[in-house]
Formats: sequence, structure tokens, C-alpha cells
Amino acid sequence: RTYMLVCMGAAVVMMTGQYTYTHFESGDPARLGAQVISGIGFLGAGSIVSVKAKVKGLTTAAGLWVAACIGLGIGIGFYTGAIAATAAVYLTITKFKAVENLFTAYDTWFRVYIKFDSMEAIPGFSRALEAQGLQLGEIQLNKKQSKDFTSAVVMIKNPGRKSQDEIIDFLTEQEGVHSLAMLP
Repeated sequence: RTYMLVCMGAAVVMMTGQYTYTHFESGDPARLGAQVISGIGFLGAGSIVSVKAKVKGLTTAAGLWVAACIGLGIGIGFYTGAIAATAAVYLTITKFKAVENLFTAYDTWFRVYIKFDSMEAIPGFSRALEAQGLQLGEIQLNKKQSKDFTSAVVMIKNPGRKSQDEIIDFLTEQEGVHSLAMLP
């Protein structure tokens, strides 16, 4: 919905610039459109956040910007370009995620929620990860501990190109690990 609203707003702005130029014979029909291009940057910047060593929202910000550009094309009557751009955006957002994952999926940090039998299990867990070619990052111990388990959110990097299923199986088999869950 956000993309559609941005696109419609940009189209109306462009049509307004063209209307003003045609009916009042003054001004530049592209002037209002130029303001959309710079103004949408603020909306896009607001959608970018940094969460636990990951930057999120870049695709959303770029999508908002390109939706505004498509709207400007529609507003000025450049339908062929707007339709072609819409198709290209659709393919980029839906189909190229798999291609991106081929290059980045194994070289990113991921988070795992783990319940350890005790605090003493963590050093052995760390050594086992390193022996498998995985890198251990930040460990966030939960403040509320039960008498039976120590729970933590663990950051792990996978430069060894192991599948997520392999990693989950490996982690589950480690001594002192009671249970685990992958986090988004």
C-alpha cells in the first residue's frame, strides 16, 4: 500500500506541474517532480534502521524512491517507461532475492536463541563452533534465569558455507544445549 500511495502522489504532483504549465502558461512542468525526487529521500531514510549488526529497510527505501519515479512517469504520460520500470521492479524484488542469497547467505550473522543446561556449557559450545568453522559473535544472556536453564541469544557467522539445517543439527547435538530456535 505504501508504494501505491507514493506512486499515486508522485503522479498527481507531476500532472499538477503539467496542468499548471499548460493552463497558466508559466513555470516549469518538471519543477514539482524534482521536489518529489528529493523529498522522497526523507521518507526512505526514515525506513532504514540498524538492528543488531544488521541494516534493515534499504530495499523499502529504494522501493519507495522508485515508486515515486514511476509515479512521475505516469503523471507526465510516459506510460511505456512506467510499465517497463514496474515490471523490472517486480522482478528485482521478487526474483533476485534468491540470487542475492547465493552471494550473501553464508557470509552474514544470524541469531539463535539457545537454552543451555548451565553457564558452564558455554565455553565448550564456543570451542565446538570454532572447530566447525563457525564464528561466535555476541552472546546476550537473558537477565531472567530459571534454576534449570541459562538462556541466551547468540550471534553466529557462517563463513564455511554450511546449510542452515546442518548448523541447526550441529548446534542441537552440542553438549549442554537443551533447546534452540532461529531468530529473524
